[in-house]
Amino acid sequence: MENKVSELYTTIAEVYDKRYDTDSARAEDRWAADFIQPQGTLLDVGCGTGWTLDNRVTQVELYRGIDPSEGMCRELKRKHPTAFVETAFYESWHVQHPTALYDTVLSSFGSPSYIDPLFIPTLVQHARRQVVLMHYMDGYLPDIHSELTAPTGKEASRRAAIDLVAGFGGEVQHIGAFQVVRILVER
Repeated sequence: MENKVSELYTTIAEVYDKRYDTDSARAEDRWAADFIQPQGTLLDVGCGTGWTLDNRVTQVELYRGIDPSEGMCRELKRKHPTAFVETAFYESWHVQHPTALYDTVLSSFGSPSYIDPLFIPTLVQHARRQVVLMHYMDGYLPDIHSELTAPTGKEASRRAAIDLVAGFGGEVQHIGAFQVVRILVER
């Protein structure tokens, strides 16, 4: 499943941004950019084509993006040549970088729905201040997934994020097709 999703996103990477060039998507973008409010360095898990940089949520010199799709990473680098981005699944990146710290860890617009639920708590290990996760809501799946099934563990992944809010503090909100969780971490 993971490789199929990665391959699917690679095939649409060059036209991905055009798919979400709508008034409703731009409204979600503004809401999300205002909600995230990062301070300092940012790790963007499932960075895609660079929404975080496109919407000026952070500065390129404070940014590190990871995404399993080579095509999406290539498109991000085309738009933001100086951005640090690498092609990797979060789970393997975490194993390779267990002590890496960022002020904000972000996984937006459905990306955390693809992270193994057992790895959701590890996102906190990489955050100094906050973790912001935007999971797909129940019943929602992007139209580009018509040939695939729902992300494995999507509901378990969302529940794991809510459990972290209960343990660390934070908030849960809904915007469009997403459940947005902010987990407060103070190091």
